[in-house]
Amino acid sequence: MLVGVELAFRKDRSLYFASMTAAVAIACFVLNLGALGHIFNIVPSQNAFLAWALFSLLLAYTYGLRLPLMAGVMFGVTYIAGSLAAIGGMPWDNFLMRPENLIPAGIATCVVAFFVPHRKHIGFPLILRSGGLIAFFWAFILLSSWGSGSYLYWSSNAIEICYQILGFILTGLTIWLGIRRGWSDVTYIGSAAFAILLFIKFFDWWWDWMPKYLFFLIVGLVALLLLVVLKRLRRMGR
Repeated sequence: MLVGVELAFRKDRSLYFASMTAAVAIACFVLNLGALGHIFNIVPSQNAFLAWALFSLLLAYTYGLRLPLMAGVMFGVTYIAGSLAAIGGMPWDNFLMRPENLIPAGIATCVVAFFVPHRKHIGFPLILRSGGLIAFFWAFILLSSWGSGSYLYWSSNAIEICYQILGFILTGLTIWLGIRRGWSDVTYIGSAAFAILLFIKFFDWWWDWMPKYLFFLIVGLVALLLLVVLKRLRRMGR
């Protein structure tokens, strides 16, 4: 399959067939590494994700392919989160039981996007930023409604309130940064995270006592209001 990637890269400058062949090569590498682990009875660990991430990133940066880069970001985030879970004394594959494991992984991915130059691969920072921000805000969304999953020894309610406030502040700063720098992907992800956090608060405040038709009417109106506000902010940024 690697030979196929090389041939497709030389014959087709659109990189479509090279991307598809690279995806199959990554799948073969994942399956082969898993088969070797079963043959030699190796204990599963997060290190497999590191190998998969390096292989995917090698393909991505060698041929300028975005699809392998997405796979590499996903594998890399999983490796970092799983390693942090193992350091914390829990099984690595239960890293989502402590969503805070995703925060350093998301920050590391964003740091690569912001500070590592990609002159030959102009579209790569967008994918890195998007993957890092999704992992980062995913942790905040989970912890804003599930405080018992935190490493902090506070009460569950206090943890949820803390992450809700921090989430609103950070999503607002993300939207501002995306508009200021002209990064539509950053603006969209920040807006989506802000809307999800807001709807979680609406659910906590109103779901138990408000009629459901009225609840969804308010949610719909707020969604339209957010669209109008973001559209105005986008025009101001331009």
